[in-house]
Amino acid sequence: MVTNDYITMNGNGFSKRAEEFIKRYHELEVKENQCSSSLVKHIKAPVHLVWSLVRRFDQPQKYKPFVSRCVVQGDLQVGSVREVNVKSGLPATTSTERLEYLDDDEHILSMTIVGGDHMLKNYSSIVTVHPEVIDGRPGTLVIESFVVDVPDGNTKDETCYFVEALIKCNLKSLADVSERLAVQDRTEPIKRM
Repeated sequence: MVTNDYITMNGNGFSKRAEEFIKRYHELEVKENQCSSSLVKHIKAPVHLVWSLVRRFDQPQKYKPFVSRCVVQGDLQVGSVREVNVKSGLPATTSTERLEYLDDDEHILSMTIVGGDHMLKNYSSIVTVHPEVIDGRPGTLVIESFVVDVPDGNTKDETCYFVEALIKCNLKSLADVSERLAVQDRTEPIKRM
């Protein structure tokens, strides 16, 4: 399914390149009472700018509009735990999240939610960031995948729809912030041979 240049769900409509990245980095184990999805976003900013925002596990509020505050316990490294305060308007006020994997060379970040006052139980996500060319300029392909338990009283479709809506807002904001930084950076067009 394609909506506002997001591509979601089970791979239908993904570009061949995105499908390859999803198979390589985003294969999540989905149990019977869980839902999962992958979302793709093309951003008109170079990969180094986008990754500089995504990799900041300690500062998600730099681009995630629903985060009002974040405090990391200890040094920022795999295993670090952050306490996130969520802005009003969502069915939560806090989320406790652990950094599971961070690879600056391959541009991969994985995290799990380990607590909080919300419905996202056994939530795990992977974000990968890949260079691409958009309109002759350096761009970025961002893929975010998740798996989460379906809460009692909800369907898989309802749960996926809710989580996808949050991720789409985050990816839209990531694109807005990254593209503003790219304009300030004045990245040169890529010359094709």
